[in-house]
Amino acid sequence: MVKAPGSGLTAGTKLQDGQLDIAVTRLVPENSISTIVDAVSSSSTGSEYQDLADRMAGWLLPIAGVCCLAAFLGWMFVERFRRSQSWGEAVISGVGYAIAIAAVSCPCALAIAVSRDCQRMRLPLMIR
Repeated sequence: MVKAPGSGLTAGTKLQDGQLDIAVTRLVPENSISTIVDAVSSSSTGSEYQDLADRMAGWLLPIAGVCCLAAFLGWMFVERFRRSQSWGEAVISGVGYAIAIAAVSCPCALAIAVSRDCQRMRLPLMIR
């Protein structure tokens, strides 16, 4: 896209040839992602169902993390001491079981939990 002198640019604009002189007109709190995050935050209805979903998503992340850690440690020791595998093979097996549990525990709910926590901390983060 060809730009004329005085026209606006967005982040990521690529200069093909020549020189580019720019002036910053908006600060970080006024950027596009901050505007989108603010719009999403203000559009939440605050209904009792949404509050329930937020509370459940907030509990899902720690529970899934504990289950993944327990599966990793449990299967690692089973593979090492019951099946006489080397420590390297046992760790790889334990990681495989932990990843399987993380995949089954609904990644979309984990994304909701992480994005809601970032929103509570007022981080300008948008997860799609």
